[in-house]
Amino acid sequence: MSHAGEGCASNLTEGFMDEISTQLKDVLVPYLSARELARLAATCRLFRTWASGARRVKLGIERAVHDADGADGADGADGADGAALAEDAWNPHGRLGEDAVICKKRTIKTRMRMYTLHPNPDGVLVEHEVQPGRAVMPHRTHLRVQLVRRGSGLVEEELYHDLYWKNGDWGAGEAVDDPKEVKFKIKHTLTSKRRPPAKFKLRFTLEVVRHGTEKHVHYRYETPEFLVLDPDAFKRADAKRKREAA
Repeated sequence: MSHAGEGCASNLTEGFMDEISTQLKDVLVPYLSARELARLAATCRLFRTWASGARRVKLGIERAVHDADGADGADGADGADGAALAEDAWNPHGRLGEDAVICKKRTIKTRMRMYTLHPNPDGVLVEHEVQPGRAVMPHRTHLRVQLVRRGSGLVEEELYHDLYWKNGDWGAGEAVDDPKEVKFKIKHTLTSKRRPPAKFKLRFTLEVVRHGTEKHVHYRYETPEFLVLDPDAFKRADAKRKREAA
């Protein structure tokens, strides 16, 4: 059996695998995530080249969610860890057992960014920031945030819709602007008001328009699922859980 760093454990010859690797890459890479590509690269050297050309631009969270007053989430993460992968940067307000929790009418602050995520030849995930090209029309680039039902994707609340960039425009030769800080609240929805009790996600959609075209390009990021609870109810439930665990 071949070692992971030398080849693939297979009853197929290495020559055969080399011959079909390109065809397999073309067929399969569009359906594989960066993490899946990283696992493949760590398993077999033939997969290490699959990451090239697979650096799809993604929308992600720059820093974790926290309170408007700066209070950290229940897990103690304040989102200041720049080393964290963007897709791991999401932090809920807290947890009840295994369930993440976002509190109703509690301000959520975050900032988005564009990046690529791909495995290097050693199978380690690497991030690269993506700056907007000069063809991007900043005054027509918008970010929308929606609360959606887990599973069905049904939109429960429209939470935010505004220009993506702070300034909303820049001229030739000017420095590219930074994305706005995004602030919003879940105002109406509660898990307990759905039958059966529902879980939700936040859906972030960036709409980009480029000069010389009316084509709208959409980039989307969705958080992991969570419960939406009343803040006081969450505090009581969390206190009860801690007493029972003591």
